[in-house]
Amino acid sequence: MSVLSNRNFLLLWIGQIVSNVGDAVAFLGIAAVVLYQQGGGPLEAGGFLVAAALPMLLVGPIAGVYVDRWSRRRTMIAADVIRAVLVLLFIFAASPWEIYIIVFAVSTVSRFFYPARSAIIPEIVGRDELVEANSLSQMTFMLSSIMGPAIGAVVIGFMGTVFAFVFDSLTFIASALFIGLIAIRESRRPRRRRKTGAEILTGLRIMFRSRRIGFLSRLLVLITVVMGGINLLYFLYVRDVLGMDVTALGMLEMFYGAGAVLGGVGAARVSRALGRGTSMGLSGVLMALSLASMSFLPLFWVAAAAMLLVGVGSIIFTSIFNAHIQASVEARDRGKVFGVMGAVIQGCMIISLIVHGFILEWIDLLLLLRIDAVYFALVSAGFLLSRYRAEMDAPVPGQEGE
Repeated sequence: MSVLSNRNFLLLWIGQIVSNVGDAVAFLGIAAVVLYQQGGGPLEAGGFLVAAALPMLLVGPIAGVYVDRWSRRRTMIAADVIRAVLVLLFIFAASPWEIYIIVFAVSTVSRFFYPARSAIIPEIVGRDELVEANSLSQMTFMLSSIMGPAIGAVVIGFMGTVFAFVFDSLTFIASALFIGLIAIRESRRPRRRRKTGAEILTGLRIMFRSRRIGFLSRLLVLITVVMGGINLLYFLYVRDVLGMDVTALGMLEMFYGAGAVLGGVGAARVSRALGRGTSMGLSGVLMALSLASMSFLPLFWVAAAAMLLVGVGSIIFTSIFNAHIQASVEARDRGKVFGVMGAVIQGCMIISLIVHGFILEWIDLLLLLRIDAVYFALVSAGFLLSRYRAEMDAPVPGQEGE
């Protein structure tokens, strides 16, 4: 990819690879403890996911405001160092509640890191490279789903969960070092600063009142209000439907990552060939078909193929979505927009987790998967048939609100 010839983006990308692999290893370690060592059910698994999601809802909008005020590069370095310390606390966690607290703390710090990274990319690469940069960034995140579980399975199998958390800590330090080597002159922040609440409202207005961005934001709400519950179903599907252990969970994560790599490589090409809107709509249809296949044919290799396709669809959707937002929002507002957007997403995912957890007390997991698949198909079809899909296929404007 030509964007890798950009030294600053290359450093950001390498740091992302290292820390994401570490996160995948630690994630497998937490799953091993909560689901298998402690025998957690839907509520325990959901508690872990809610603990990870809550900070984006509670802290995300505020973090986005400060990301626009501070140096984004220094913010990312500080977040990496703090997380390197926090993940070591997992070693001493003796109960699910202690795990939840640490997950909450790590996720809180991450709320400053991710908006800063999303906001700094347009200052590193050119406008015509945004889709490629975002697809590569998202692909890298999913690539860690291939390498991370493989490394995690070996680490946990031979060294135990303790070393998995030590490994994650070391990767945060390495990421901070790579980001520290980035040499850019960041865009100047406005001297006159409004109150934090006013800036959060600005992010909300841009997100929902802008005609071009507002529709995408509403589409994202429709998707994430179900996606959080699907994450919960996925954990329980491996253990309760397939009857397999954490190794199988890691293997399916690897197939998901492989699909993301394929989607990342082709995202820019697909969006140029089919149009951005059409590509996003078809990626949703692809994910709906994948969920349906898992529910009707509960076999490991069917699930592996389905996860591969989910990876392809999700990376295409996310890459195009992020590129559109980055190109449509002015530099001074990107941090707060991504912060508010993250809060809205996580709010929807928390609702989805709670609702799915309660529904599972009344209906079968496979039936709930089928219901979710139908929902995805209807949302995607509605988008493909809408006039907004055609607008998405048109060139992205230079400024938000055009």
